[in-house]
Amino acid sequence: MSKESTTPDLVELAAQAFEAGSRHDLDAVMCFYAADAVLDMSTGGLGTYEGAAAIREFLESWWATFDDHTIEQETVDLGHGVLFSKVREVGRLAGSDGRVEQRRGWVSVWAEARSCATRSTTTPTRLVLPPNALPRRGVGGVGEPRPCAFDLRGLGAW
Repeated sequence: MSKESTTPDLVELAAQAFEAGSRHDLDAVMCFYAADAVLDMSTGGLGTYEGAAAIREFLESWWATFDDHTIEQETVDLGHGVLFSKVREVGRLAGSDGRVEQRRGWVSVWAEARSCATRSTTTPTRLVLPPNALPRRGVGGVGEPRPCAFDLRGLGAW
């Protein structure tokens, strides 16, 4: 019997998801979201999307605003199925010569190798996830959902 871990490397899964996003490969990106996942982009004024269909629709419309768009990320595993990613998006808006750059912090909660809840913020200093942002079976699939807070100030320069 092998003693190797069967637990997926969440940092690697997140990297694959962001790489697929950089390619605008929507089908590949959606493989990383649970059917009832929540994507919260409200701190950037972009809304909250509940369920895979709503997330897919948001990503399609977001990517349609770009003629050229790449995503770079650096992800840290905070434990218990929680990841923090520093994300830099660079692109040229559709029909324009102007380029834009956006930096965000993403906190995502994963269970069973799928992202269940993701919150993005443009000011990643302290981020608190409400109880409804956690998987139904709790962080890492164990116990009851509970709120959690992360102090993100020590995770490096932007």
